[in-house]
Amino acid sequence: MDATPAEMDVAMLDGGASRTSERLRGYRRALAGGAVMLAFVTLAIVIGGASKLARHSGHQRPVSLGPRSSRATYVYISFHGNHRRSPTQDQGVNQIYRYTLRPAAMAASGVPPDAPVHVLQHVLGEHTRLLRGMLLEPATGDLFVANAYYDDSKVLRFGPCEPNGSRAFVERVAPRVQDSRLVHPYGLALLDETLYATTQDTGSIVGVRVAERDRALEHSLEFGRAGQKVAFRGLASFDGCLYAAEEGSSSVLKLCDGVLRASIHIRKPIGVVVDERRRLLFVGSRWRKRPRVAAFDLDSHTTVQEYTLGRMTHPAGLAVDGDRLYVAEQDALQVLEFDIPSGQFTRVVVDDLPDDPEGMLLTTC
Repeated sequence: MDATPAEMDVAMLDGGASRTSERLRGYRRALAGGAVMLAFVTLAIVIGGASKLARHSGHQRPVSLGPRSSRATYVYISFHGNHRRSPTQDQGVNQIYRYTLRPAAMAASGVPPDAPVHVLQHVLGEHTRLLRGMLLEPATGDLFVANAYYDDSKVLRFGPCEPNGSRAFVERVAPRVQDSRLVHPYGLALLDETLYATTQDTGSIVGVRVAERDRALEHSLEFGRAGQKVAFRGLASFDGCLYAAEEGSSSVLKLCDGVLRASIHIRKPIGVVVDERRRLLFVGSRWRKRPRVAAFDLDSHTTVQEYTLGRMTHPAGLAVDGDRLYVAEQDALQVLEFDIPSGQFTRVVVDDLPDDPEGMLLTTC
């Protein structure tokens, strides 16, 4: 049986020290006394239809997919590193591939639309393996990438796009030395100039201030659940809060100022992404009985729309651009596109991926 987030023991470590914030101490005491239910309730899912989402987004009917609804030109895909899907025998794809969202534009430029660009240039002295979450830094256009290999877990930074679409290695952001809290990182998010990463193996969400020279992991939210592994996946930030998918509790945890504020219940959550314009949180679920992507209202935490397709059984990375929702589908090895207001599937953007897709990011270069 899945544990609920109310059964989790939460601690915050600031500056790598073991002192716990007073608010979280109070939470833990309430947890021990069984009085946590009013402070932290697993919120009910209310299934909504397309008309409800249309009202939420300010439209009375589905919006047609036109050129004004999309700004991105390309999609980045990171891969699991599964050798069964790869031409090589020892490991899978350990590179980020760039695919076009607009094949006609690529054809006009003389580049075959199905030819992916290898984004990451060779990293001297740094190996890239089991790449997961990606994040663009708004101020510089630099790319952060989570490297999830167990013996070399880290977050790497690559520079802006070069004319050929590739990016040069800049630095190893975190950790400068191996840290036991950052093992198998998955999702990345920026919040208040701090770069946060979820972990699948340590039950932690770790943070580092990327602008500072000393890159010690200065923030760490650590979660424990008696007798069970805490496995975080996707991560997003919005309005001062983090939204972290956690498979074991079948929830997306909302964390504000290091405090657990709410839980959004959905079975086996993987990818998360925020649509700021609509104030929606999209969450992919790989629950075999009902795989889907659900859109939650960020204020009420209720479901306002769901996106399903027969071939979509393991949605991983998610991205939003205008009226389009993009889904990296692991089992089908495809990138799928949906119309957000209507919930309708519109097309296969990329087919026959060379490895299981994990992270996804939209970009203009």
